[in-house]
Amino acid sequence: MLGDSAVSSYVVPHLPDEPNTQRPIYLDSGLGDDHVTVGSEADLAAILGEKVSAQSSATLRSGGIVSLYPQYVKNGAVTLDTVPAQLTASDDRRPPTKSVQVPATVQRPPHDMDFGMFLLPTTASRLGLEPHPSQVFLQLKETPTSAQRDKADADLAVIDSSLTLSIETGPELFAQQWAWALLALTTLIAVGAAAVALALARADARRDDEVLESIGAPPRLQRSYGFWQAVLIAGLGAVIGVGLGLVPAFALGLKGGGVTHGFLPFDPPWLQLALTAFGMPLLIAAGAWLTARRSRRARRAVARVG
Repeated sequence: MLGDSAVSSYVVPHLPDEPNTQRPIYLDSGLGDDHVTVGSEADLAAILGEKVSAQSSATLRSGGIVSLYPQYVKNGAVTLDTVPAQLTASDDRRPPTKSVQVPATVQRPPHDMDFGMFLLPTTASRLGLEPHPSQVFLQLKETPTSAQRDKADADLAVIDSSLTLSIETGPELFAQQWAWALLALTTLIAVGAAAVALALARADARRDDEVLESIGAPPRLQRSYGFWQAVLIAGLGAVIGVGLGLVPAFALGLKGGGVTHGFLPFDPPWLQLALTAFGMPLLIAAGAWLTARRSRRARRAVARVG
């Protein structure tokens, strides 16, 4: 990283003036933050969580900078300003002691993150920039226990009280564990409600069934009628219910540009939702097809004729 409170000056990217445009919050998070990162191409891939694009790789190898935010780049270059470490918000409009322009390209990450731009150590050396380590990334084979985390925190405190340990374990799995149980409960409720609704619908359509039977309609026609009736009743309600249920979850996941913390990502259990919206109505419709039968009056008429 470039920039440390223990040095007399540090390097920050210059943001071009763009009136009447909204900038991501991260870009205004303060001059002391590490917005310029120095490392290898593999480090950039680890930060992005994906492969470095061919354009970004060529830019790095040619001595350029890869920006994760397009707001830094103007006319294909970024400007790096050297500012005193004592610079505060009240005097942040003072001219920098040094400015340098570097060719740059943009590679947007899957989501906004706390990294501004990236360059190789050889580029930093050529520009006369002195990196100061501020973060170390490690990939653990397994999630450490509480005792292991406490020991690591204690070891870091011995080295420097300002050092902190952060472990990214991914999203909680409680929703995944409960999703199947909720799907089973939803299916039971839906089957019960659909059974009542279909029974009432059949009672209202009894006269229609008798007419079909009187003209010699085959049983499969009545079964198909019951099947598609169940698809319409159960399927329409399931699709609308799933859609409306996703609205508040999606709203909670909305965030402003550059916000990297304090929001709930929109990541619903798509498999269970698909089964609720499509699989469950088909199950109910199959049950309606199997239970469809001729009316008693029609059976008595057939028996008398026989």
